[in-house]
Amino acid sequence: MKSQPLYMNIYDDILFKIKNGIFSENSPLPSERELGLNYNVSRSTVRKALNTLQNNGFIYKIQGQGTFIKPQVFEQPLYNFYSFTDELKKDDKTIRNSILQL
Repeated sequence: MKSQPLYMNIYDDILFKIKNGIFSENSPLPSERELGLNYNVSRSTVRKALNTLQNNGFIYKIQGQGTFIKPQVFEQPLYNFYSFTDELKKDDKTIRNSILQL
C-alpha cells in the first residue's frame, strides 16, 4: 500500500481543523515556520500543503500579513426548493442557533 505524501497529511489535518471549527473563518493560520516545526517538516512541504489548500478555496494569503481561513460559501441553484438545514447536514456541517440580540 502506498502512503500519501507528507504535504497531503498536513493538508488533510488543516482541512479537518477548518471543517470542524478549530480554525475559524478569517482567522490567521500559524506561520509556515511554526507549521513546519509542529509537523516536523520543511517549510517547502508546508508551503505545498498551503498552496493546495489555497487552490481548493479553503484559505487565502495576504502578502506581509499571513494566511487566513477563507469563509465557506454555500451555493445552491435557485430553481430548486430546499431546506438549508438539510443541505448543511448533508455536507456534515455543524448547525447551531445563537441569539444575537434581545
